[in-house]
Amino acid sequence: MAWLVAALCLLTAFFGGGWPWAAIALPVLAVLVRGRPGAWITLATVLPGLCWIALYQWTGDRRFFFPYAMQYAAQMAALTEGSPARRAILGGGSVVLAFVAIRVMQAASAPVLLVEIAVAGVVLALSPGVYRRTLMARTLGAVFTSLLAYAGLAF
Repeated sequence: MAWLVAALCLLTAFFGGGWPWAAIALPVLAVLVRGRPGAWITLATVLPGLCWIALYQWTGDRRFFFPYAMQYAAQMAALTEGSPARRAILGGGSVVLAFVAIRVMQAASAPVLLVEIAVAGVVLALSPGVYRRTLMARTLGAVFTSLLAYAGLAF
């Protein structure tokens, strides 16, 4: 059942935001489903991302892609084995790298990319609650991470 929730989330990302949104979600969902969680765990994991897609659809504001991606970076960090630093670098960093590649393809300016990369680094460093294994801590940590990323865009 978890694979069905993940597939629906991926379809929502694709049709709600486009291929970049689905490209960010795909690796996280693949790692998540490989771990064979229950459907509720999968839904709780992807719920913050679905909220960012809904906000994007409601407002048309493309800036919501950044907190969406940072939420998935935090989730990937939580799913990666090892110390919190290793999780942030390997797990979260892989999603940030995909985000930056997408932004380069979208012809984002260098100053914008530098700000996004700096905020992404700060966000991953300041979200230790995401690295816990409990579902509630991971979900709340992902919400915190994405809200922090959104606030970081204001600077």
